[in-house]
Amino acid sequence: MRKRLLASTATLLVLSGMYFAVSQTGLSHRLSDSPNHDDKLLRYIPADTPVFGSLHPLSAPNDHHVRSRHLLSDNRLDAIIPFANTSSVGTRENNAFIHALLSDFVHHIEAPEQLFSRIGLSTKDPAYFYSLGIVPVAKFIVTDEVLFWQYIDDKGQNAQFEQQQLGDIAYRSYTLDNRPDKEVEAIIAVHDDIATLTFNYAVLNAEQNAASTLALAIGQEKLTDSMADNNTQAQLKQQYPLAHQGVSYIDFTHIAGAVTQADNSLLAQHLAANLAANNNSHQQRLFRQITTPECQRDIGAIAQQWPRAVLSYGSFENNFQTNLTIESEHTVIMDALTAMVGQTPDFVSDHGYTFNLALGLKGDNIVSSLDSIFGAIKAPTLSCAPLNELQQAFRSVDKGFHYTAGPFVAGFEGISISVDVDAPNDEPLFLADVDAVLAVTADDPLRWMRTYSAFEPKMIDALNLMQSVDNGQEVEITEIIEEQQPHYAALYDNTLFVYAGPQSTALVRSSGANFTPARNLFSASIDAGAVYRAWQEIYGLTKDTSNTQIHATKPRQMPDFTLSLMIGVNASGISIDTQAHY
Repeated sequence: MRKRLLASTATLLVLSGMYFAVSQTGLSHRLSDSPNHDDKLLRYIPADTPVFGSLHPLSAPNDHHVRSRHLLSDNRLDAIIPFANTSSVGTRENNAFIHALLSDFVHHIEAPEQLFSRIGLSTKDPAYFYSLGIVPVAKFIVTDEVLFWQYIDDKGQNAQFEQQQLGDIAYRSYTLDNRPDKEVEAIIAVHDDIATLTFNYAVLNAEQNAASTLALAIGQEKLTDSMADNNTQAQLKQQYPLAHQGVSYIDFTHIAGAVTQADNSLLAQHLAANLAANNNSHQQRLFRQITTPECQRDIGAIAQQWPRAVLSYGSFENNFQTNLTIESEHTVIMDALTAMVGQTPDFVSDHGYTFNLALGLKGDNIVSSLDSIFGAIKAPTLSCAPLNELQQAFRSVDKGFHYTAGPFVAGFEGISISVDVDAPNDEPLFLADVDAVLAVTADDPLRWMRTYSAFEPKMIDALNLMQSVDNGQEVEITEIIEEQQPHYAALYDNTLFVYAGPQSTALVRSSGANFTPARNLFSASIDAGAVYRAWQEIYGLTKDTSNTQIHATKPRQMPDFTLSLMIGVNASGISIDTQAHY
């Protein structure tokens, strides 16, 4: 039951992120058309909810639909939706109904506006996903209640439900697990033009709070402190630009207070009830340890230093962007990470390469930064027993090996490589020339490259030639490195470029002297369509043609889209940015 509970919570959050992720093209042009129902829904969400997510049901262009269906094919759904295994506990039809309901959302993930319109949900208002303690809740604005219930009845033709009443609110209860003391019910209700999907767990009855949680979820009881009463939304939008389109977060401070029982939140009550019902001696022993005053203090302090993980997301024309920030108030670690950030030429974005990889590390600061980070982990000594054990284990494995890295990375700033494998004019890849550029940024890039080319005489000769030319002068090194295709090298101030191919040659010649520096710890991008076409060609050249089944297989079409990833440090914490360009 505990796994089912966690799975259902995770599913609603995953679906909200995925639903938003593939449906936001053109959102920035249409948000102004939406009436403001935020307060109407936000008043149902507790201010201390540990998990929160939002989405806006806008459809993407038709060509985007094809990509979504490709990425979310039928055989992937069962990995996303926890109600796929419907064989047991005598509630197969109800489990199948919930699975079908969630599957329909996933199947229409590329066109949510069409789905919402068809089933009576608002296409102009955001929906919210959050948790009441450990209970997941989803809320939608309803524009046509008759149409909504017709949809529910159509999906649940074989399902069995009970019509129940809580105060003046009627709701349907679908039993998903009917084992004694492990009952799980899916709850669907419509009240005040708001549709609610949530779950009811018998395990919570041990503390007599299941009815209260359900009443809060469907709106029968009112919250004393909701998100409509605080400035969380405004603060997120001010801090994270993408949050104006969509935002989700996990609040570690609320979770820490509940796990250690330092507060009497609904999450704390639910966790205690769930633990008492499971009768797991190992879990109960750990629970006794982490609820001591020492653990309440230590875990709470760590959570205050790392308060939230915030995911914001949005779409601009043909780009879908996300930012995941692990917020941090830990000055020592953040200062150390900031000092480690080096620089590389910004070749990851908008240059049409199939593959880009860049590492930006300031070599002169690596040892001191790692020393600061390791020192912060090892001191001060934690009093919480489980955390102290982890701290002692870290001390035993930290032998100071990072000190040996100093001489090898001194003066280093960053390295990047960009490669294009998509042959022009449908030319076979194995006949196409390479188009690539390697860039090394350092205080003295020639000296640094010479250190790591000691066992490659041809590269040493090329570096010696570079030493004799002026800054910014291009040198052909084709004969030196014994290649057929022309290869060139050029040194622009503190960056050495080695490149081949028309695209790379033109790029360095035009931008080498004034390239835009990228200040990220790590970045990468990949043109998925080009890589897939390359794989198909290689597969076609190497497959066993005697196997008629394989030989007859038609190549699948992979749509063109580029994925990029950037990891860096900013004023809010550790930042992970992604972008999908269609």
